[in-house]
Amino acid sequence: MYHLIRPLLFKMDAEDAHEFIKKSIASLPSTYRFFCRENYSKAQKDLRFTQKIGDLVCPYPVGIAAGLDKNAEMMDFWRHFPLGQIEVGTVTVRPQEGNPRPRLFRLKEEQSLLNRMGFNNDGSDIVLERLERYRHRYGWKSGGPLIGVNIGKNKETSLEAAHREYALLAQKFKGVADYIAINISSPNTSDLRNLQSADYLENLLEKVKEKAEGKTLLLKISPDLTLQEVDEIFSLCQRMKVSGIIVTNTTIIKEVGVGGVSGKMLFERAKIIRQHLLELNKGNEQFSIIGSGGFSKVEEMKDFWEKGGSLIQLYSALIYEGPGIFEKIRSCMLS
Repeated sequence: MYHLIRPLLFKMDAEDAHEFIKKSIASLPSTYRFFCRENYSKAQKDLRFTQKIGDLVCPYPVGIAAGLDKNAEMMDFWRHFPLGQIEVGTVTVRPQEGNPRPRLFRLKEEQSLLNRMGFNNDGSDIVLERLERYRHRYGWKSGGPLIGVNIGKNKETSLEAAHREYALLAQKFKGVADYIAINISSPNTSDLRNLQSADYLENLLEKVKEKAEGKTLLLKISPDLTLQEVDEIFSLCQRMKVSGIIVTNTTIIKEVGVGGVSGKMLFERAKIIRQHLLELNKGNEQFSIIGSGGFSKVEEMKDFWEKGGSLIQLYSALIYEGPGIFEKIRSCMLS
């Protein structure tokens, strides 16, 4: 179905197309939802596919990366697919318009995206309300997709005060999320990536842990770090009892333009960081390496899992292939 409408969508501005899809989802035929639900039901019952994220059991090793449903508007829709996780956000304390449009661009030949969104979102109050409705409807059913909330600071908040907003968001969402993902690696908020340095990160993690009160915490890092910086972050996460690292956010490619690049153009750069962390983490079942950034082929995913990786999060591959990619992955995994 998606391949029939994709040519039309790709003639539209990329962000307009995304908004169109969101608004159209509510009118999908119930029969289509039924068949998707059946596929998900089969997938979640296959114990071979389960993954651990800290103390959480993820029923399936493929999920949705932050950014695709940042305001938690498509939660009911995602439940009908074989998914182990849905990550909403990035959410900030206050609503935020983000950077000026246009700010999302397709790099079609490379099957990649360039975005300079800038944490545009409806704000924590509205997103929390939507997630509360979702939990009221479905509860905390065992075996269902994990719900993550990806959190960030508002644009005008200084780096020195950022820890307060991250801590407040962790406290706010701990009652509706299975885990909290700390986003300090987007290239589209000025100086945000500086929070990855030891000068800020230890204090930020300490404050977030205090307010999260035992909630599973993940840290999302940049692919543009040096391996020495990755080593330092990994050691700090171990010491602070963070449950895992999401590897990686988007990358900066100056020749392409201002913003962060995702999709196939990101894959090799992100893979270097992933491979390094997988080696550092070898044999440690209490800490999870979550793969994000450029995955599009099942062979790439299998390689990641064989080396000790946990959940894989998709974004750009969904834009280019549509939700049918989930069933394609499931079929390949069963073969």
